[in-house]
Amino acid sequence: MALLLHSNSATHRGAGKYTPENTLASLRIDAEYCHKMVKFDVTLSEYDVAF
Repeated sequence: MALLLHSNSATHRGAGKYTPENTLASLRIDAEYCHKMVKFDVTLSEYDVAF
């Protein structure tokens, strides 16, 4: 896996190519890539619980 050092980009759902999307593992990979932002998809259940 090639790392992009000092990236100024953002990711969507984390590093889905290497780990499951929307997980802490994908966020850790993004930190290794030096991404500044991550956008996650969040939905509310009928009980107003985010998932």
